[in-house]
Amino acid sequence: MSHSFLLVDFENVRELALAKLSPEWSVRIFVGRSQNHIPFALTEEAQKLGERLQWIKIQGDGRNNLDFHLAYYLGTLSAGHPAASFFILSNDRGFDALIAHLLEKKVACKRVGAFAELLVSKPKRTATAPKPKPSTPVPKPKPAAAGLEAKAARPRAGER
Repeated sequence: MSHSFLLVDFENVRELALAKLSPEWSVRIFVGRSQNHIPFALTEEAQKLGERLQWIKIQGDGRNNLDFHLAYYLGTLSAGHPAASFFILSNDRGFDALIAHLLEKKVACKRVGAFAELLVSKPKRTATAPKPKPSTPVPKPKPAAAGLEAKAARPRAGER
């Protein structure tokens, strides 16, 4: 089975069940600058993943600061692991445009809003093509009146 990466927006989603992940998973948990309390049960569970888990504490403040950091790491990981699958655990739909772009570039990526979705979901490598809209029939040209055709076929006085 191919390798999968989970990138967690911990400002947005805090319920994780890391023990349910199989060995082909690596995890990056992005923690906001002002988040100073991590539940003990989570840290205990995270320790069992060893080097497959990395905590990334965001420096600086600003709107979408964590999102920009997560996007950077997603880019570097996808460049280094082109055959891997990537999941963003976040309820932030702002990631969806980035994911659509990655799918166009054949990077398998998907956003999920809850940890339980990871266990039943696999990202695709291509964007889902939109369903074609029903086409409206092009009207057929009406035949020209018989008198106009004959008049148009006659040469003009200066053209003979």
